[in-house]
Amino acid sequence: MNRCRAAIVALLTATLPAACTVGPHYVRPAAGTGDFAAADPAAVVVADAVRADWWAAFDDPLLVELVDAAVAGNPGLRIAEARVREARALARASAASLLPSLAARGAGAVARLSENGPGIDSAFVSQGLADRTNDVYEASFDAAWELDLFGGNRRRTEAAAARAEAADEARRGVVLSLAAEIARTYVELRGAQRRLAILETNLDLQRQTLALADRKHQAGLAPELEPVRARAQFAATQAQIPSLQAFIRLAAQRLAVLTGAAPESMLERLLVVAPLPSPPDLVPVGLRSELLRRRPDIRAAERRLAAATADVGVAVAARFPSFALTGTGGVQAGALSALVEGASGTWALRALLAWPIFTGGRISSGIDASAARADVATAEYDQAVLSALEDVEGALVGYLEALTTRRRLGEAVADSREAAMIARRTFDSGLGDFLSVLDAERRLTEITDREASAQTNVATALVRLYKTLGGGWEPFEPPAAGAARPMVAARPSR
Repeated sequence: MNRCRAAIVALLTATLPAACTVGPHYVRPAAGTGDFAAADPAAVVVADAVRADWWAAFDDPLLVELVDAAVAGNPGLRIAEARVREARALARASAASLLPSLAARGAGAVARLSENGPGIDSAFVSQGLADRTNDVYEASFDAAWELDLFGGNRRRTEAAAARAEAADEARRGVVLSLAAEIARTYVELRGAQRRLAILETNLDLQRQTLALADRKHQAGLAPELEPVRARAQFAATQAQIPSLQAFIRLAAQRLAVLTGAAPESMLERLLVVAPLPSPPDLVPVGLRSELLRRRPDIRAAERRLAAATADVGVAVAARFPSFALTGTGGVQAGALSALVEGASGTWALRALLAWPIFTGGRISSGIDASAARADVATAEYDQAVLSALEDVEGALVGYLEALTTRRRLGEAVADSREAAMIARRTFDSGLGDFLSVLDAERRLTEITDREASAQTNVATALVRLYKTLGGGWEPFEPPAAGAARPMVAARPSR
């Protein structure tokens, strides 16, 4: 027995110093440098820090409340959070393979041999010299430990941890997309309310024009064509209202669903007219290198690349021998009371060596497949980076163009409003024709509606920009479970 223990110690002494981690060592891809091409520091884009809760920059408490409620109740986010918990549990299970395992075992058995069976003469049994009934009691501990000399288990643990981090980044991506969807829908709802208010104001003006045309026609001062034209323009403006009202209602229902509530639960609150959220004067975008640190899709792709690289090490480790130690220690006796006696002790210790000699190319094929998957992960990471840069550049261009369009339409609205006033004043004095009044009012209705749409487009373009930038410099973390959250609407009873 002493020779066995000496051999095991010698094996450990010889192999442990040679322990290593085979396979490629992961190196994080280098981040790019420089500004974004479309950034214009002289205008509204600066390289300052982006806040994690970027939607708060719109200075609208209800928008903030909607996002908080969605983080608490959106089913899609709950799915992502459950996947993170699953990935983390798998990572912990993989890390457990590096540690020894210990199990307790106990047993008791009673056996009786047949009196007609072989082995014991029935005469001995009848004389009390032998017993066909035997009791056996046993209590023991079993231990096992696989020595990870070539790092296969360590690589497997490394891959599982990277996949758990990738799942966490996917969850952050869901939070970012959810916040962007709520902000965009909320902005569009308020924009539609603004357009509806503008239409109703223009309807009042056109109603006055129609009444004036009717009075002049009845007094014989204007032909019948003038009130007919005024009535047609009034009806055309009225026809735009139902579609806007339907859009507002649908947007309110969509916001309720995004927060995890019933569609009708927030109508009363959201249908109350409120101003369109105002974008901040300056929009921080940061540098290209910071984009790689912020965007969840890039961070997730990088973690998947790390996991795929570790998988190559797992495949390479299969080429090398594996070592394991197993042991059992306990007590065994024919009577339960004898288990505590020293003579009942029993133990066994064993060292195992397994080395694949011939596998028909299975191991080398597995290594090639893992390397190919790592190449796929590398290409996917590169593609994610290029797509992100394209998204940001496009969002920057779209935002700056939306600002320019809004500014020019604002100037056009001022000129159109003045033109309508001049046309009406000229017509009232008898120096102008009624067609000029109708045309000026039609033009004013069209331009003011386009300006309201442009203001909405500026806000939605900014939401898109924030989303493409990955939110803030640091990932937004939802409040901890159980923390107090503002409730937008009561949940439906179940």
